Amino acid sequence: MTSTERQRRFARRAMWASVLLGILGFWFFAVRGEPIMGLVLGALLGGGGYWEYKRRIRDLDVAEGDPSRDPFEERERRR
Repeated sequence: MTSTERQRRFARRAMWASVLLGILGFWFFAVRGEPIMGLVLGALLGGGGYWEYKRRIRDLDVAEGDPSRDPFEERERRR
């Protein structure tokens, strides 16, 4: 098993954990009578987790493609 496979699994699990926390946050605030707050929290956690997952996968794809290029340095350069 390569290290990128482990990193991909970790990224996927982190995304699902974030989505689960978003669902639980929505449920918590919906039960308390503030569904809009729950919806905002769920969207932030779920959407943020998905966005971070896609960023990590894109970095890993670049890292697998050319070993001489560092995706983290390139991302910092683009900022």
